[in-house]
Amino acid sequence: MRALKLSFYPTAIAAGFAALCFLSEGAQAVTFTYTQDLLTVPTSSNPTPTSSTGTVVLETVSIPGITRSPFENFNGTPGPGYGSTYTSINTGSALFSFDTLENALSIFWGSPDSYNTLSFYASKDGTGAPLFSLTGSSLLVQTYGHDFVDFQALDGFFSSVVLSSTGNSFEFTNLSASDPPALVPLPGALPLFATGLGALGLLGWRRTKKIGVLSA
Repeated sequence: MRALKLSFYPTAIAAGFAALCFLSEGAQAVTFTYTQDLLTVPTSSNPTPTSSTGTVVLETVSIPGITRSPFENFNGTPGPGYGSTYTSINTGSALFSFDTLENALSIFWGSPDSYNTLSFYASKDGTGAPLFSLTGSSLLVQTYGHDFVDFQALDGFFSSVVLSSTGNSFEFTNLSASDPPALVPLPGALPLFATGLGALGLLGWRRTKKIGVLSA
């Protein structure tokens, strides 16, 4: 759990970031973007992990030296929603698998730490090379002690996410995945259209060549 520091920014909405992650040989590269919203405080929602290691528990308040509620302000005072249930990973990991392919994820991340890691996987069991990984230290310092983070896969999908922590603790709530219409598929008729243009070009070239021979 990160030591409390008072830091204030002129705006509470963090800028968006982008990261490109290449998979192992034979896999497609996937581009992820994420944005931080320091103002939004959602209602508590804690899905049950598909599987977990270490200590993954539900808490309602902060426990000094162990876990800190995402609803606590950066200066240590109770914030809106304090007392609501949240999930705490105390040196362990939690796997969340999805029934369908997803390309967006939202999470209310409390006091992100350098030893907190969130990883996206193409596999449902969280194995293989991650599509994208992010540690808490990659996020901007929080004015309010938490970040509502939205992730978006721009040109691919994921089937699971793994939240892990090598210390006390990874605190979060309101984890949800979705499949918004972010990907723009190639129109089905476009390859046929391109083939037709190529054929017309070839015919025009052959005709020009033939005329040139006759006029010689």
